[in-house]
Amino acid sequence: MPKLGTILVATLFIGVGVVGVGYGISEVANASASNDWPTVDGKVVECTLDEFVRETRTNWECKVRYTYEVGGKQYQGDRIAFGYQSTNGKEMHAAIEDKLSQANQVEVHYDPDNPSRSSLSVGIHKATWVPLLGGLMWLSICIAGCGLYFCMSPGEKLSDRIGKWNDRKLGEDR
Repeated sequence: MPKLGTILVATLFIGVGVVGVGYGISEVANASASNDWPTVDGKVVECTLDEFVRETRTNWECKVRYTYEVGGKQYQGDRIAFGYQSTNGKEMHAAIEDKLSQANQVEVHYDPDNPSRSSLSVGIHKATWVPLLGGLMWLSICIAGCGLYFCMSPGEKLSDRIGKWNDRKLGEDR
């Protein structure tokens, strides 16, 4: 019988996977819904190309702040696109930063039910799938690992379990 600590750790790992999948589904759903959002003109307030150095890898990301007005009320946004995140491809992020920095006005898509939610680019992009796929991979690995761990008796090898299963199947076939 597994110990309580083992069960809690397994539950925590699987829980992280469930949250990741939930977040990924939310990103894909929001990106899809944003296709129907109305637009207004906005103004870029700040735009930078940020560098993140992590041990042996450098990631880049364009950060933007823009303002826009809906129904006479001023809003501020910072989303470029759903799923947009830093990567090690500097050229792509530099091109986005260059285009946004030179723009006098930008087209801002906003959620009509919540005008404070906005994005400069709408729809599902390749990067929109990353959180969902990452969450699904994490969850799959955790479930498979937990299944193997909890189905095995202590001290028993997987090859022994397969042998027992084959012996039972052979006995049934006779």
